[in-house]
Amino acid sequence: MSNNLSDDDPRFITCDLNYDVSIEFLKYVVQAVYLFGAAILHIFILRTILWKRPDEFRNNSFYSLYAADSIVSLTMLLLDGFINRPFIFIPPLCPIFAPILAYPTLFWKSVVVIGNYMKAAKSMTQIFMSLNRMTCALWPLKYITIWENRVKYALLIIFIAPIGAIFNLVVSRIIIASIYGGFSNTYIRKISWASLPFQHLVFILTALSFTIICTSIAIYALLMLPNRVKGAERSLCIANIIFSIGFICAAGAQAAIVFCTACLSNLLFMIHFWCIDFLNVSSPIVMLIVGRDLRRKVFELGVTKLVTYSEMAIMSANFSEDGPNFITCDLSFDTTIEVFKYLVQAIYLFGAAILHILILRTILWKRREEFKNNSFYSLYVADSIVSLTMLLLDGFINRPFIFIPPLCPIFAPILAYPTFFWKSVMVIGNYMKAAKSMTQIFMSLNRMTCALWPLKYITIWENRVKYALVIIFIAPIGAIFNLVVSRILIGSIYGGFSNNYIRKISWANLPFQHLVFITIAIFFTVICTSIAIYALLMLPNRVKGAERSLCIVNIIFSVGFCCAASSQAAIVFCTPCLGHLLFMIHFWCIDFLNVSSPLLMIICNLMTYDSQIEILKYILQFSYLFPGAILIIYMLFVITIKCRASYLDNCYHWIFVFELVTSLYLIIHDILFGRLTIYISPLCPILAPYFYNYSFLLKFSMVSINYVRASKSVSQIFLTLNRMTCVLFPVHHQKHWGNSMKIVMIVNICLPFGAIWSLMLSRVYASANYGGFSSNYVRAVEWASLSRLQSIYLTISLIFAISTSFATFYGLTTLSKRIKHIETTLCVVTFFSTTAFLFAAIIQYIWVFCTACSREYPSIYGVQFLSYDVLTIGTPIVMIIVNEKLRLDMFPWIFRKSLRISIVGQSSGSRK
Repeated sequence: MSNNLSDDDPRFITCDLNYDVSIEFLKYVVQAVYLFGAAILHIFILRTILWKRPDEFRNNSFYSLYAADSIVSLTMLLLDGFINRPFIFIPPLCPIFAPILAYPTLFWKSVVVIGNYMKAAKSMTQIFMSLNRMTCALWPLKYITIWENRVKYALLIIFIAPIGAIFNLVVSRIIIASIYGGFSNTYIRKISWASLPFQHLVFILTALSFTIICTSIAIYALLMLPNRVKGAERSLCIANIIFSIGFICAAGAQAAIVFCTACLSNLLFMIHFWCIDFLNVSSPIVMLIVGRDLRRKVFELGVTKLVTYSEMAIMSANFSEDGPNFITCDLSFDTTIEVFKYLVQAIYLFGAAILHILILRTILWKRREEFKNNSFYSLYVADSIVSLTMLLLDGFINRPFIFIPPLCPIFAPILAYPTFFWKSVMVIGNYMKAAKSMTQIFMSLNRMTCALWPLKYITIWENRVKYALVIIFIAPIGAIFNLVVSRILIGSIYGGFSNNYIRKISWANLPFQHLVFITIAIFFTVICTSIAIYALLMLPNRVKGAERSLCIVNIIFSVGFCCAASSQAAIVFCTPCLGHLLFMIHFWCIDFLNVSSPLLMIICNLMTYDSQIEILKYILQFSYLFPGAILIIYMLFVITIKCRASYLDNCYHWIFVFELVTSLYLIIHDILFGRLTIYISPLCPILAPYFYNYSFLLKFSMVSINYVRASKSVSQIFLTLNRMTCVLFPVHHQKHWGNSMKIVMIVNICLPFGAIWSLMLSRVYASANYGGFSSNYVRAVEWASLSRLQSIYLTISLIFAISTSFATFYGLTTLSKRIKHIETTLCVVTFFSTTAFLFAAIIQYIWVFCTACSREYPSIYGVQFLSYDVLTIGTPIVMIIVNEKLRLDMFPWIFRKSLRISIVGQSSGSRK
């Protein structure tokens, strides 16, 4: 930009009209939902802390600081929701307002100055909230006294210090700049050395330094002395830890804007938006979830007369239509676990919803002429609309009320009374569920006719598809007519609640009505799909490739539909089966139908026969990697949180936790990136162009995965050493390892860099592999081959592992029977991991030293994956098998029951 521009001269821009208005507006709507939703929560919280209940919160210094943070967040949310994001994401506004704001205006300057002032103030609130939680964790008795007279100075600093970030902005000329389909703000510096992004970075880095140090100390204090801080204060510590994680992400995005000029793009600015949004939006949600007192005060939760769900289920027909049905919220469920369940489901529910929207946009608007003559796509549009509605209802309403326990005491008293909203949710949800059966019938019929009469197929469906669509959307009324006239109520499930009803027409049972629809759909599905499969197998060249792909898609839909039908039949006919688990399985079956649908449509429209084989490889690996990741996450939760006192006093478990964390990273990386890009061939032409030039993501992926593999070699050394010393020196073992555990963990973290330093200096690029691509590199240091460096680590680790394993085995033979039984369990785990490690090392040696082997047998690459899979997934499984205590702690509902049966059997036998 030219500095010759006068302060009064207009700065006109060209609006980019290439952006699709519908897509851009949809982006804004999605952001507006969470921006304004979070703003409302901030208003409720501020109203409670500052006006409604000031006497209860004013003595807690953290709430005083949080009120300042909430004011800052609220201001940023309102500015973004009403001004900044509409101008960016609603393209029609650009030609209207851009000519006006091309001239200097007090309004536009105020928006920019206030927004940046609040952004800097956010850093200051983060500093003081982190300091506050650290002092609370370290000195819980003196904490109130320390902050009593200092909190006012902290508030003063919070609102004065940000002037240091915006002084140049106040005196500079504010202008507009084109971004996406609209425009945003920028400026021409009056003081050349005072760059606004750099000033923000100084604030953020200062805050980051305080955040990392204070949060680390607070976490350490909470873990080492869990009973030192009382429950309410500990909850606030947890909330601040989550804020700190979000702040670190925002700091990373800000650093990229300042230092990585090549990275500057619309995508980077969008990521920066998301990071700031996460801070502002998550803040009130986290505070309400972890702060029970605040939650009760904000939503005025009082004591009400409650009845149980079982009592409500057997209420007589004279139940008052207007009377409330209060329920008891089950507070025994762990909030963290339940919210985690929701987040996992939300990821795939909203991800699939976005894919459905993109597919509908393509078929109905973008490429309408290409798809309108294909009857299957017309039917699939109806199916996609049904799936999208079900996904949005589940993602925004049904699943949050079931899996976010703090919502139950807030909304249950409201929905205990008849409401049009709650009735609409249940009626629409069940209508769409029945419509899903109808779309399945017609899609199966469509594919059968295509396979049997490929030449007449278009003519057959040309005039009939409109009647099929009418039937699809009218027939489901037969499943919900009784629901429309019945009283809808709520019932307790998990830690929240779901919907239920009291039948107006006694013979019209909703689950049975759904089963009728599903049974008819299954009848058509099985017959039509069987005929279609027969036609495809017997006459493979009869149907052209594009239609064959659609047949394959429908076959997979049919398999998923059969699973959903089985769970629905169990709900209707197997009364003893009814329980949380069965309903969860039914959720998953319906989710599979709704989520897999857009994925399969996209993949099968791109794939060839070979790519189908590659995708099958990925699915097979995913089938054991994903459950393995869930198992490791649960094991980490049990060892480090649920039963930490039982495990973390043993040094072996500290090293084993480190091993589990590295295994979890390996699995998540392979599922989401490593194997995905190798085996899902249709992704290659989509993603590969992004990696033609330098990519931080690709380099981070390769560096991190090799770092983790090297760290496994190091942790293997310490695991085997720990077992050997425990067996040979049982008396002094715990003392020696307890004193050196910090050094062991530091070595575990630092030593793996010796295997990847050359890679960190080298150029990383994407290279073809199987049907997709993987990462490779050009050595910056010629002699430092990554494979050889990894082999050195593996060799040293193997030498330690084998020698210490022999010494351990010898030592076990000399121990007393009692001690031998205790130590054998952990030694068996170590022996297994050593054997699996040996398998991985052999494959690595073949890869490094036998160049001909890797050239003639490319499958060795896949075997290398398998060797690490055995190590990462096999180790925790073996640990569970051999360690009875861990087994009981992880699965008490299974093994404690069998233990009781065993004890009863033994005692009855002794009486005889």
